Amino acid sequence: MKRKKMATTNSHIDFFDKRYKFNNNNWSLPMNVFSDDHWQIPALQAKREELNATKEMLNNYDLSAWSFHTKKRDPSTMIIKTIRKNFNPELLTQAWCKFYECLSKFDIISPKAIEKGTLNSMHLCEAPGGFISALNHYLNTKYINLKLHWYANTLNPSYEGNPTNQMIPDDRLIAHTKESWLFGADQTGDIMKFHNYIHITKEVLEKCPEKLDLITADGSIDCMSDPGNQELHVEHLHFCEVITALSLLKTGGNFVLKIFTTFEDSTICLLYLLNCVFTSVCIIKPITSKSGNSETYVVNQTFKGIDYLTTIWPHLLNHYKNPCKTKALFALSDIPDSFLNQITECADYFMRLQITTIHENINRFGQQSKQYNYKLFQYQTGIVNKFLTLHPIQSLDTEARIVPEHELKLMSLRNGCMKKSGLFKLYNNQNKRKLIVTLFVGKRLRRFSIQNLHELKIYAII
Repeated sequence: MKRKKMATTNSHIDFFDKRYKFNNNNWSLPMNVFSDDHWQIPALQAKREELNATKEMLNNYDLSAWSFHTKKRDPSTMIIKTIRKNFNPELLTQAWCKFYECLSKFDIISPKAIEKGTLNSMHLCEAPGGFISALNHYLNTKYINLKLHWYANTLNPSYEGNPTNQMIPDDRLIAHTKESWLFGADQTGDIMKFHNYIHITKEVLEKCPEKLDLITADGSIDCMSDPGNQELHVEHLHFCEVITALSLLKTGGNFVLKIFTTFEDSTICLLYLLNCVFTSVCIIKPITSKSGNSETYVVNQTFKGIDYLTTIWPHLLNHYKNPCKTKALFALSDIPDSFLNQITECADYFMRLQITTIHENINRFGQQSKQYNYKLFQYQTGIVNKFLTLHPIQSLDTEARIVPEHELKLMSLRNGCMKKSGLFKLYNNQNKRKLIVTLFVGKRLRRFSIQNLHELKIYAII
């Protein structure tokens, strides 16, 4: 199967068509799971080392200066601004843009849902709610009389025991849609706890016994202290997201999962599992996903049904409950060479894209000439125009929003108070995050006035 050659210079087609589609050669699930020790593929480990060596070059740059530089150079930097200005969507975030792009590129709204007039969805690790808002916007502007019934899960921002560095302290949507958020038996929202999995899946199936048409999982774990091993840090979270999704997805349903690199056996096995139980699996790097990071999305279309997993399902659940850290999901010998060849090709493709971006950003660091800035502006303007041509957006009617208009204004006012007080800037200081998250999650945030915010800023600085 032929693949596109890697481009060494930026072009619209590179940014708008960064994907790898697996060519399923009638792959079948192994019957034995978690029986062999973890394994590695030397070629993939070499790619991992090459990528990490490139990332380590960034240690020579001031973090704030580098972040400003890469944000300025990002091809998609004007997209979110343009959407906000022209279409005023609800809860617009970068996640909103990424999922809207996925919705536009793939047929993940099932024909059966359109026919019955209702789409049932579940969104794992979802805070603050960009995927939900994007889906609601897309459905209400693309389809007539297609209602969205959604459920969501995330680390509970009102639960004081949750680690602040793993939590999104933005509860704007949660505050007004509490009945749709499922935080599990212990109310932490931690999907990696088996008792929460049991509680959440039971709740969903009681409310929606016919199961769900669409599930998304946008989870990650803060790996700032060990970025070179990001894939290993998130492997169990991704496993739990996949098992939860397969438990709740109806036959014919679709599933979108965020992952990062594909060098380790845990990710390779999980992708092989997905390729065996879905008709189509494609990994995409949305243009609105920062091109210098490893983030990608696995778009899994047309679930074959839970019956395909009957033989190994009890073992998968047992691993969910009691993770076996020394064993691989599948033995290397049980995965066909045709898949291993494709996963190696896929890993190399996305690694080269990321390395190219990092090197280009390094080469352009410190360039501030008017001519350069003008050319960059023209290029990014072209990217915006191309994005809106490929993924046309219409304004959403007020009555179709998830949260009533007057509540949205209150939400905007609250955010405005935080910006005026300098707390958004303050929150970026890692040494002061714990104080801010502790005082500003859940109901507690809504009790503060502008004066309270200014007082907190002064106290935090002292």
